[in-house]
Amino acid sequence: MERTTVITSGAPFIDIDAYACIFAYQELLQKQGKKVLSLVTSHPNASIIHRYKKDFYSRDTKMLWNIPEKGYVLVDVSDPKHFESFVEEKEVTNVFDHHPGFENFWKEKIGKNAVIEPVGAAATLIFREYKKSQFLQEISPFAAELLAAAILSNTLSFQAQISTQEDKDAYAELSAYFNFQEQFESEYFLEVQRTIENTITESLVNDSKRIDFLGQKIFIAQLEVFDAENILRSKTEDISNFLQNSPDNITFLNLIEIGKGRNVIIFKNRDSKDFLLDHLSDINIDTHTGYGFTPSVVLRKEILTKMYNKA
Repeated sequence: MERTTVITSGAPFIDIDAYACIFAYQELLQKQGKKVLSLVTSHPNASIIHRYKKDFYSRDTKMLWNIPEKGYVLVDVSDPKHFESFVEEKEVTNVFDHHPGFENFWKEKIGKNAVIEPVGAAATLIFREYKKSQFLQEISPFAAELLAAAILSNTLSFQAQISTQEDKDAYAELSAYFNFQEQFESEYFLEVQRTIENTITESLVNDSKRIDFLGQKIFIAQLEVFDAENILRSKTEDISNFLQNSPDNITFLNLIEIGKGRNVIIFKNRDSKDFLLDHLSDINIDTHTGYGFTPSVVLRKEILTKMYNKA
């Protein structure tokens, strides 16, 4: 009996990186004649802009009951605490991720099928699979554009420290396989921004993480926009209400402003501000607004790395 490959990602939300990887890897396996099911119950966040939303995956977990032989492929996630609850760990066959921490865990379980590497986007790893399989020439324009947008988003237009040369090369090659225009980058981030501005609370909910940092719970929301001016002018009350409703004392929003190459950090309270100042040395506090500003863009995952290195 032919085994069905079930492709999925993390929970409770997915971003453009996970979304692009699921679509593109499903397409690749189908081109290779494999039996594939993409299954996602998580909510898409604002990085998945409206024109990319497509019903290519199922949300019905009951479908799994009728699949006797299956193997799970995890993309953009490797921490068992964060992937979809329907995934049976013993049936995971492949992992493609760029988050550190579980490399040895999966290597012991599935060996070389665990591709967990420090690149800027998991999409770069899926692009690599296309090249290795000799199917790159057959990639659809939609899959190519999704992977390119995912790389652009996850590397913050290559400003994030996690960006690698492989990310840049993958993005450049992918641009030849869809209708790439010079304004592709700015148009993508501006559309993400419009979505965030129109659904600010939902966007915050769908890109927030509660993290256990050395025994202390920390709540970090993150938004990525091209220009933060309008959000800072008209959405501060919504942001403040959201942060105040967090159950954790140490709570803040990491608002990434790609157009100006910086972060604006909005804190729930004085404790949150003092905590971050103790763990990050390159934050300047505006005495008028109380916001923190960084000299360059920093992803949430990079903030956490800095915190652990300082601890």
